[in-house]
Formats: sequence, C-alpha cells, structure tokens
Amino acid sequence: MQKKRVFYIFIIVSCFLMYFPTNLASAENSLIKILVEEGYDGKIKNNKGFPIKITVENDGPDFSGDLVVDYFTDHQTGGAHVVRIEAPKGSKKTYTISLPGLSENYTYLKQNEAGIHLYKGGWRTGEEIKFNGKDKLAPQFINTPALTKGILSEDPDRLRELFGEETFQLNKETLPKESLGLEFFDFLIIDRYPVSQLSEKQQQAIVNWVKNGGNLIVGTSPNMNKTLGHLSKFIPMEMETEQTLHDLSFLKTEQSEQIDFQQLTVTTGAVDNEAIVLKTADSMPVIIQKKIGKGSVVQTTFSLSNEQLSTWKGYESWFKTMVEEIDQKQIKNHPQSPDRYFDPLYKNFAAVNEYFSSQFKISFLVIFLIVYLLIVGPGSYYVLRRFDKREHAWWLIPAFSLVASAALFGIGAKDRLSKPQISQLGVYSVKDNGLNGYMAVSFFSNKGGEYQLANAKDEFISIPKLLDRPFEDQKQFSMLEETGTERMTIFPNVEYWSTRTVYGKAQKQDVGHFEVDLTIEEGALVGTIKNNLPFDFENIYALVGKEKYELGNVIQGGTLHVRERLNQKILSSPTELTYDHFNAINKEKIASVKKESMEYITSEYLLNDARKENLPVIIGYTTDPVNKVQMKGKQGDTTSLSLISQPFLVDDQFEGAFRLESNMFSYEIVVIDGVAPDNYNGTSKGALLENGVYDFVVHLPKQIRVDKTLFKRLEMSFWDQELNYSILNHKTGQFEPITTSRHDITDNVNHYIHEDGELIIRLKKSTIESIHVSMPSIRLEGEGLQ
Repeated sequence: MQKKRVFYIFIIVSCFLMYFPTNLASAENSLIKILVEEGYDGKIKNNKGFPIKITVENDGPDFSGDLVVDYFTDHQTGGAHVVRIEAPKGSKKTYTISLPGLSENYTYLKQNEAGIHLYKGGWRTGEEIKFNGKDKLAPQFINTPALTKGILSEDPDRLRELFGEETFQLNKETLPKESLGLEFFDFLIIDRYPVSQLSEKQQQAIVNWVKNGGNLIVGTSPNMNKTLGHLSKFIPMEMETEQTLHDLSFLKTEQSEQIDFQQLTVTTGAVDNEAIVLKTADSMPVIIQKKIGKGSVVQTTFSLSNEQLSTWKGYESWFKTMVEEIDQKQIKNHPQSPDRYFDPLYKNFAAVNEYFSSQFKISFLVIFLIVYLLIVGPGSYYVLRRFDKREHAWWLIPAFSLVASAALFGIGAKDRLSKPQISQLGVYSVKDNGLNGYMAVSFFSNKGGEYQLANAKDEFISIPKLLDRPFEDQKQFSMLEETGTERMTIFPNVEYWSTRTVYGKAQKQDVGHFEVDLTIEEGALVGTIKNNLPFDFENIYALVGKEKYELGNVIQGGTLHVRERLNQKILSSPTELTYDHFNAINKEKIASVKKESMEYITSEYLLNDARKENLPVIIGYTTDPVNKVQMKGKQGDTTSLSLISQPFLVDDQFEGAFRLESNMFSYEIVVIDGVAPDNYNGTSKGALLENGVYDFVVHLPKQIRVDKTLFKRLEMSFWDQELNYSILNHKTGQFEPITTSRHDITDNVNHYIHEDGELIIRLKKSTIESIHVSMPSIRLEGEGLQ
C-alpha cells in the first residue's frame, strides 16, 4: 500500500513538472504583443517595394530575440527578413523595415501557414515562441496601373482630397529611410513641408527614389531653399522674386471649370540650364521639369495648397491633367521595373550564372584514358611477364585503377575542393553619371555548412532563388540580416558542392559615363570614346539596328579611337534581341551564353531611353566588379562580368534620299484611356491591350533632323481590322481617320511628323476580349537637305 502511494505521488509530481514549464512559457509568450502594419494604410503593389512598421509591446520579463518576416516575390524567389528585438519589461518599441516586394500568390498559397516568427535568443538556436498579433503578412493589393501619390504637406487633408484615390499622407514617422520603401509611389508631392527636419536617411531615400525613376512634384513656398534640405540642389528653378500672374490660361483644360479668380501670386527666378519649362504665363515659367537620373523633379511657381486654387472647383481636374502630362510616357510605359520580373530575370539571366567552369579539359580525359588502358592492359602484362610476376596482376591492376581514379578525381576537383567559387553577373545602363540595372551572384560550395553573402544594401537588393521548391521553409534555406549599411544574406544549410543564387535590382551612383564623340565619314563610324567610368573594358561594341560592331577595348580614363565601316547610313536604336535560355545547358559555350543572356536582358529592360529617342547604343564588358559582394568568413574565388550600356548621338545630319523601314523606328504606347500594357519594351512586336484609347508613338532615328528633311511618302499597313485607327496631323492638331488596311500619304507628309521626330497613330479598341495588337508596318521616304 505504501509503495502504491509513493508511486501515485511520483506520477502527480512528474505531471506537474512537465506541465509547469510549458504553462510558464505560454504565460510569458502571451505577454508579448506584436503589431505589423504593411505598406501605406495597409496597401501595397504587387512586387513593388514597401515598408513594414513593427510595434512590439512587452508586458512580461525582459525579452531579447529575433522577429523573422517571410516574404515571397514570386513562385521561386523570396527571403526572410530578420529584425533584432530588444524589449525590456514594460517597454513599447517600433521597428521599420522595407521589403523588395510581395507576390499575391503568397497570400493565397501560404494563408494557412505562419509567415511571422518570434525566436527567443535568436533564430539560429533559439526557441520559437508564440505572441499576440497576426502571424502572417496580409496587405491589400492595389492595381498596378493606378497612379499612387504620397503627400508631404502641412495641409495634407485638402491636398489628399483634391488628388483623388490612392493618395497617401506622409510624415516623419511614416516616411521610410530607404528608397526601396518608396517604390510603391509613382509620385511624391511636397508642398509647404520642412523637408530639412527629416532625418538624413529619409532625405537621401527621396533623392535615391527620384534617381531610380520616381517623379517628385514640389510646390513653391517662402524660404523653400532653406526648408528643402538635400532636395534643394535638385530644384529646377531658383526662388527669387514674387510676381502676379494675370494670364491664367495655363489652368484651362477640356474638363476644368471656369476660373473664378483673376490673378495668382507666384515666385519666379533663374531656371536651371538642364530644366524644361512645361507651362508659361505672362512670359514667365509656371511649371518646370528637370530630369534627375531615371526620374524627374517638377516645380510649380505657386503653392499647391494655395487658397485660391484649393477652393476652385476645377482644381482637381486640372491637377489630374497636369499629372498625366508630366512625362506621361515615362510614367506609364517605362516603370521602374516590370511588375513580374523575378522569374523571367532568373530564367533568362541569373540561371546561366549558376554554371561554373572547370579547368578540367575533355582532351585531357581522352589522353588520360588512353594512357590508362595502355598501362593496365599491354603495359602491365609486358612488365609482369618480363619479371615473371604475372601472379601479382590480381592486386596490381585494381590498385593502379584506384590510384588512377583518385588522381583523376583530384585533378578534376582541385578547383572545387580548395575554396568556394563565386560568380557575379551585372547589367547596367548609364544615366546622369549613375548606373541602374540588375545583378546576379551565385556561389558553388566546396563543403557543407553556412555561407554568408554581404553587400551594400543601397546598391544591391539581393533576393534568394529558391531551389525549385516554391515557398521554401526560409529558416532552413535563407535569412536576411541588415546592420547599418550592410545587407547580409545567410544560407544556413548549404549542401556539399551545391549552388545558391541571389539576384535583383542593382545601382551605383556618381560613377561616370562614356564621353562619346562619333560621326559618320564616308560610310564609317569615326571618332573617340573616352572612358570616364572607374572600370577597364575588355570589349566595346556599338549596337545599331540589327548590327553589332566591335570597336576595341579601353582602360579607365583612357580614350578609344574608332574607325569602323558601317552597313547602314542611318543609325537607329537596337532591335529586339532573342535568347533561348535552354542553350545555357551547353557548358562548352558558357562564356558566350552568358554574354548572350546579358545582352538580351539589356535589350528587354534597360534600353527604354535609347528606344524612346531612337538612338544607337554603346555597350562595354568589364571584369571589374561594379557592386561588390563578399563572402563572409570564407575566402572565395570570385569572377565578375558586367555589361554597361549607354545611348549615343551621332551629330551628323543625313543628306540625300533615304527610306526607313519598320525595324528602323522605335515605338511607345501611351495610354489615353485604358490600361498600360505589361512589360512593353518599345519594339515593333506590339502588346496585349485592354479596351480603351491608345497612342502609338513612332520615333524616327535621332540622326534625322526634321527641320532639314523633306518627307515625300508615308506608307502604313494595319493588321487588326476590327480596330479604329487615326493619325495626328501636327499642322492642324487634328486626328485624321484611317479607313483602309493600307494607308499612304504623299502630300504634305511633313505635317504628320513632329519637330521632335515622331508621328502619332491613335488606336481605339472596343472588342470584347483583350487581344495582342500588332504595331502597324511603316515605311517612310524622304530626302535630307543641306
């Protein structure tokens, strides 16, 4: 009886001891509350960068650990962002991070799995604990074509009401410290706001966002030079004197209400030499634009919250019209990146970077096998027979085979055994002395374990490629940690002799450019190219239409002298390139396949400016690293290859008769009323269009000066008969209908060519379904005059 009583007491105590720690942990966990706020008012765009605000409240004991936020930018790309949490008892702390994007597929396929994890101590060895709050990202996605606007103003409510839907109020607390978090916006609007009171990182984030393709609108206000902080040096006009405008015609639009005031006070001054005056009144500039990198800064000479304007009923429609006119083509046809570019970028670019060449040659293998067979066969027989030791063949031949196999393995694997191999590929375009593009970094492990890749976080937004397993368990695959200016991608469990890849957007500011001084003499491209970039180039090429001309090599600071015979007299932008990614499996041609891939990605994503102006392009290959990526804790063997492109203008007016075919034009699709086509790259291949009204803008080669050209014949052929077409007569300002599939113009052809070298064909589509619309086939004949 006594033994049973002891046994029961032992069971009760054991159960209590087993239950007590769990219950304690549960009580501790329940005292940590985490609030996660995605994007802006809970809204984000598909695969566009956005901020996340994390608020941690701890009502329990001191807590130290990691919060891990999973994200997936596409089916096979994603990461996990690590946020270090230090929360003393009774504290409330806020953390802000920026993610490079989120795919809508993630919210559907991971809806039953946790995407936010809390680890006590740290994610590597710590215990995952529960917390109060949502355990996954659940933002609201908005349509990408919708223009998103952020407002920094002392009177944001009125401006937000005027500027319509998808307008978001910003302040010092909500403005990200990284340009990545601003990628969500098409416009930032600053009016009567002390930008100088923002942190240094926030001001620089705005500057970098503009350089990467953002559009900043600034309303003029008193003492604006002092309040704009770092932005003041990018303003297109100085604020010097107050003036009164009586000519208010610049406020009139087709939809605007009658103007109910007679004058408007503005502040004017000297306009920057690189700025463009968009609107004038009383011979004074009122709206000015200045290109900054891939983006622009637009300045109005009046405050956007001016009382006269803000109470005018027509202000909303006028502002909407102004926004659409501010480099509409750049906004709608040349976004900062395609909406779904991660998978195509991997397939057509980053994948080829995962092939690592070996010093092992096939010819060596053939010779080795021949020698081996001769030694094992007749050689061993002859030697053993001579010494009358043929009975030793049973162990000598297997032993020699083992030695030969080991030697063969050692020779073939010596470059993979000593250290990991790292390969960097980059493609960039030059704009205002800065580089923007894409980069891929792959490594081949020499042994199993943890590997870490580090880079400057403002230069390379690295995203890991998952191992063909969609929505991988991130803790087992890759983690992202940020410290100061460094971005660290950690692969905790890399297998022996395995590859890992990160890729994404890359940039480098204030590095220089090619100084091109080329002309055409007697059918040859003649002149110089000075290399002001900090890289040596082993190959420089000129891409002209379908042709690719090799020009030579040039060191940094050096000058390349060019004399290259041309196959054409008029230089146009490069035509669309093709690339079959399945060819990448041919490792014997890996070097040429890499270059083919890089040129294809450049053509698809980075030649918008060249095609917009219809300019030829200089490209150069350098083995110097543009953006440095280091492997922490291991000495890797690194190779680098980057392609840098830059449009160039030949200052040579063509003289004599000429004929331009369709492949010598470049194209744009401007949305008048409809939806911007996905990933249109400015070539003649057409696009998938929804119902609406679109302008096909056809650009002549920049080499042709319209004011010194007599155009004689314009031929157009249209393939989609169910659509309505018309062509703009720039002389009358009217669109003339096109009623036949073949339309020729022989009289006053110059009236249809704008002085900027473009003709505009308007398309109206009202079919039931979205269809692929082909660009019209165009032929233009003329004569260049002296």
